[in-house]
Amino acid sequence: QRRLDEAIATYEHALEFDPTNLTLYMSLATTLAHQQKFAMALATLDRALALVQAAPEGQQSQTAREWLGAWQAWLKIQRQITAQQQQLLLAQEQIERTQLLIAALRELLLAQQEQTQAFQKQLTSLEEQFTAMRKQPLAARQQPPAAAQQQIVVRWEQQLAAAVQQQLYALEQQFATMREQLAAMQE
Repeated sequence: QRRLDEAIATYEHALEFDPTNLTLYMSLATTLAHQQKFAMALATLDRALALVQAAPEGQQSQTAREWLGAWQAWLKIQRQITAQQQQLLLAQEQIERTQLLIAALRELLLAQQEQTQAFQKQLTSLEEQFTAMRKQPLAARQQPPAAAQQQIVVRWEQQLAAAVQQQLYALEQQFATMREQLAAMQE
């Protein structure tokens, strides 16, 4: 890179002393093209072409004009190729970000499934306890007074409601995170 910069400076300095030297223009344009400075390379070739066109009719070289035209066409194609390569790199980065987001969403869904299974087990356990308690003969149950029974039912309902509320809150948090990640991905 440093040598190319030095070469550019040398060609530009030489053109100050010999501004009609087409070889210097071509060398400068080639060096600029190697650095992917296509706009500068095209401008250099335009200056060389202007010199050829400004020369008296007898001194103009059809070959020089054709050669410069071919170089300009080549540089334009190189610029397009470079632009397409950059677009491809951007697309690949977007794909990688999308894949990371998908992996994160999969992890969130797995965690949500595990929480749902744990919640279902807890709910099943509470239902089994309640059903077992109801199946006991009245004599076998040491039936607490009505107020105590009411407290047991209320406590069971509170535990169930708390478990449901906790599960809903966890789901809301996960979906909020998923929405944020999807919004970030769409930007």
